[in-house]
Amino acid sequence: MNENDLIKRIEELEKDNARLRKIEKELKNTVKGFNKLIATNNIMLKEIKSQKVELVKDSISFKHLFQTYNEKDWHILRHMEAFWGDVPNWNKITDNSLADFQNFLRSQKKRIGDGLLSETTIALYMNLIKGTIKRGYSPRTNGGQNVKVLKAAKKKKVWLRPNDLQEIADYTPINDAELYAKKMCLISAITGARISDVEHLSSANIDGYTLRYIPIKTKDFEASVSLTLEAKNYLNELFDIQVERLSDINPVIRDICRKCGITRTIDIGTPNRPNVVELCDAVHVHTFRHSFATIKYRYSNWDERQISNAMGHANISMTLNNYVLDKSAVTEQELKENKNLIF
Repeated sequence: MNENDLIKRIEELEKDNARLRKIEKELKNTVKGFNKLIATNNIMLKEIKSQKVELVKDSISFKHLFQTYNEKDWHILRHMEAFWGDVPNWNKITDNSLADFQNFLRSQKKRIGDGLLSETTIALYMNLIKGTIKRGYSPRTNGGQNVKVLKAAKKKKVWLRPNDLQEIADYTPINDAELYAKKMCLISAITGARISDVEHLSSANIDGYTLRYIPIKTKDFEASVSLTLEAKNYLNELFDIQVERLSDINPVIRDICRKCGITRTIDIGTPNRPNVVELCDAVHVHTFRHSFATIKYRYSNWDERQISNAMGHANISMTLNNYVLDKSAVTEQELKENKNLIF
């Protein structure tokens, strides 16, 4: 190799060396960028871990949460205890176990009357359970979003037993006002209809042993009420009564109840403010609609859907939570005392 070739080769090597130094510098900058990115990610991960989202279920048991939102449906927990051996914790409630529990409910008897739980009732139970699960798996914050809003306590509603209604049926009105009040309230007690609907009912609404009508309030849901022969005949008698309309029934029907001896004491106050009165003084026109639902629930073999249909409710929960006022167990003696083919 001559001198010129050697010089040329050295120049090429110097250029290559310069390129390598440039590449090395770029690589160092790249590595530095990666290290910075990793450091940033580590900080973010640390923050995420320190601010871990806590779920409602992390601080409250399923049983407690269910009771908080479904205090009137505590009996569902008894079915869960029968299936799981106890009210299950969150880890035991899975898709598979819930499917098995739903099948288990099909073998369970009604609390009142003969037969097994209906599919409608089972669906209601499962929806309440799934609603509790949804709340349990929602984020728990301090913003008050998951706090149950406490409603103002309402006065207790009252209902009349079949024997009370029979006393009213046997009562002889002394004037047209009493006759009108008796007619309207007893039709409501037999059909479960609101007084506003009772005013438009007649024998034409009776189809065989079923009374059908479209409630004014709900408009698009037909109410259908099964009737016994005795109830049908008595309804037709009441429909035949022609008397002038009374604008305010409440004071008249209360006076009739007092004359009938429906004077047992009852607390209609709130938990913090008791108010003990005689039952006759707490009765009003809507009492007879409450009486219909409660009597059918306690003393008949109707299921929840039949009662709800008769009340003109598309939602069973509306009937059970707002109109069935007594869900306690019924003794054989109580059943015997309240057997009535009209009411």
